[in-house]
Amino acid sequence: MNPYELLNIEKDASKKDIIKAAACALRERKYTAKEIANAQKTLLSSTKKFSEAISNIDFSIIYNNFEKIKPADFSTKSLDKPIKL
Repeated sequence: MNPYELLNIEKDASKKDIIKAAACALRERKYTAKEIANAQKTLLSSTKKFSEAISNIDFSIIYNNFEKIKPADFSTKSLDKPIKL
């Protein structure tokens, strides 16, 4: 079963939300403790992987070129051409 459905949480749930949802699910006794523990483990490991992946992104390229981007670059007419930095 989908761990998000099992714990009744959104896909952007934080680590804290996942833990709270698991506790609530245990109290409701709709699913077995093993099913809840597996769902929590799956979501916490994917949250950890995502946070590790995002921490390795070099945002300096965007930050250093931010001043070069003009509001006109975001008009619908400019969607067909790349932004020149």
